[in-house]
Amino acid sequence: MDDPPSPSGEAVSPDVLASLEGTPAILAFGRISWEKGLDRLIAALPLVPGARLIIAGEDGGQAARLADEALRCKVAARVRIIARHVEGADKEALFASAALFAVSSLSENFGLAAFEARPR
Repeated sequence: MDDPPSPSGEAVSPDVLASLEGTPAILAFGRISWEKGLDRLIAALPLVPGARLIIAGEDGGQAARLADEALRCKVAARVRIIARHVEGADKEALFASAALFAVSSLSENFGLAAFEARPR
């Protein structure tokens, strides 16, 4: 059965479509910055052999470092980083396909992305 069309009616970008291939993933959505604790998600990935991780959002200067961390942890094949503003059909597709939404922030107690991740 095909997935239903996006509520926005927009097409999903090729980079997002590529990240959705495979098993459902853990999604971390929001600004890609050191205070988000995204390196901890990558470091934990070897403990969950079948898991994939998608990190999506504006790059706050950490995307390249996180890609290097994924290589160091030998999980680069299971990590996708979409380092750009993500909205509309792309955001809808990421949230709809995620098996788990991760908020690993070191300082935020509640972010907008957590509200957006709620089931509809």
